[in-house]
Amino acid sequence: MKNPQRGFIMVILLVVIALLVIGGGVYVYKNKKTEDTTSSAITSEIPDTIRNITTDAETGSQKPEHDSFVVEQVKKDVQVGKLLWFSDPVEVSKKYGNRFGITNNFLYSLKTAAYFGEDSGLMHSTVVATDVTKSYEIRLISESSRPYVWLINAVSDIQQENKLRVTWFGPVSTYDIDGVGHQEIVNRFGDGSTLYYLNVKSPVVTFYLNQPANPSSVNNSGAIIVKVNNTVLNGATAKAVTEQTSYHGVTFPIYSIKIDLNNILNLKNYTGQNVQIILTDKIKDNAGNPLQQCDRVYNKGECIADSFGQKIRVFGAELKLYSI
Repeated sequence: MKNPQRGFIMVILLVVIALLVIGGGVYVYKNKKTEDTTSSAITSEIPDTIRNITTDAETGSQKPEHDSFVVEQVKKDVQVGKLLWFSDPVEVSKKYGNRFGITNNFLYSLKTAAYFGEDSGLMHSTVVATDVTKSYEIRLISESSRPYVWLINAVSDIQQENKLRVTWFGPVSTYDIDGVGHQEIVNRFGDGSTLYYLNVKSPVVTFYLNQPANPSSVNNSGAIIVKVNNTVLNGATAKAVTEQTSYHGVTFPIYSIKIDLNNILNLKNYTGQNVQIILTDKIKDNAGNPLQQCDRVYNKGECIADSFGQKIRVFGAELKLYSI
């Protein structure tokens, strides 16, 4: 006589096995579907390669930080024939322009075709986006191996970049002819200002500019102010200078304003004190536009505050006078 209980157990086992097979199939299908969906998400959408964007307080230039994981996924897709628009710097600029405040009505054009940067080891390209009132320069980079995958490296407002401004300053006498070196940066304060040494034996300071200043405006009365302990010192001279320099065989101009304190009476008496050299907005470019007020730039001097702590429209440097 057959055991009915044994038959019942066999039926239960067959049902369990069937459920496991079906469930496993469903699991495999779901996993495959998830993989396919993940892959198509990269290829069918605009990948969010940009993690964060920082803005320079002085120039307004924007620099993105890219998500390395997403970028690597994009490179793999481009290599297999997907997301091919990443190989065109203009198309990349169009698709990500809105992240930098560039609206859809802007026209995009290639300014500089792909070229190899010897210093960076990367490929570089430049795109310009323009509308009726504004123009942006978009700088892109790519690894040198093909296919190129272009990423936005910086975006700048051309009008803002072209405004007359100080890009750097430095006292020529930081190192003396006797070979004795002095620490160039003495202290960096919390407000962004920086204190430099200036030798009273050779008290010349150069403010480098992004474009030439009008020479007559630099020589204008009140364009340059020199103070020690809030007392104005007379006798300083200033001149606009254009010099030619070369780099990797390419010659280009460097613009500056040179401030000479040699004619200040008894300058040596102020050794050990701080001197403020202030450039005012009486200094203008050749189109008549004034020198721009700075906001906060490390190592480039600092705007001078008035008695109420408000920023006034000047750019200057504070330096410690010393002598050997």
